[in-house]
Amino acid sequence: MVPVTLATVVQVLTYRSERVPSYELRHPVAVVGREVPMQSIMDQSQQAETLNPGDTLDLQVVQPNGWCLVVLPKDRREGSGPGNFDTTPGYVQR
Repeated sequence: MVPVTLATVVQVLTYRSERVPSYELRHPVAVVGREVPMQSIMDQSQQAETLNPGDTLDLQVVQPNGWCLVVLPKDRREGSGPGNFDTTPGYVQR
């Protein structure tokens, strides 16, 4: 295991000064305000999950049509051992 120091944390939290293209986005976002449906396919009614306020997901790509590709971490604690996580990809509307 690699020890995490304050310097490491500060380095991770330092953002680049130039603009980052949307396809490079990889950061957690939180659901605020209301429930958000996450669709398995863009513009379709096939719902993968209902996200509740306070849920955290990883924003992957912001699509030009207003849909965002996201990944919802799902904890697989049933016999998988600590620290093992599964993920559910889907789309939410910006």
